[in-house]
Amino acid sequence: MSSTSDELRKAYESMFSFFLTRNNIKNKIEEMDNEISLVNQCILKSASQKINYPIIVGNILSRASITNIGVFPPYKITENCIYPLKYTVKKRFKAHRNYKKNPQNKVLYICTVDSDGISITSDDGYVWKGNKVWDEFKSDVGITEEFKNLEDFMVLNHPVIAKLIEEIGNTDRFENYVPLSKRKKGSKP
Repeated sequence: MSSTSDELRKAYESMFSFFLTRNNIKNKIEEMDNEISLVNQCILKSASQKINYPIIVGNILSRASITNIGVFPPYKITENCIYPLKYTVKKRFKAHRNYKKNPQNKVLYICTVDSDGISITSDDGYVWKGNKVWDEFKSDVGITEEFKNLEDFMVLNHPVIAKLIEEIGNTDRFENYVPLSKRKKGSKP
């Protein structure tokens, strides 16, 4: 009789082992289903937050068309401004002193931020680039009071654009940057 009881015990242990293995597999499948569901939710959220370009901001003098909000890590960060890589903005403004086309028409300027820095290119192919890009551009175009600085010309400090730039990623790691939500009300960037 002991052989029958041994066989029953072995069969029970085998069945119990099979049950445990089946439960482990079932739990792993449920975990994977949950992960897949989370990834799908993230994809849906990401797709719903997709930016429709161009983004038009400004008034008649300062109207700009942002064609790419850019990516992190940024090229440069100041207290009130982030210069994301690949940021691109188009703006029509008066002709520069070396303009080769009809100087009475407004000129299309394309400002971009890349790993080499900031560049401004006019529709006739003239390019300003380097450490003194704003000083040289301002001098060649004759900007006096229309724009305070390069950030103003590139609309990087516009609240809507600054908010979109902040949403690119985590800005907490940018020690010198003050997020829009933490700036004093009424103060301009």
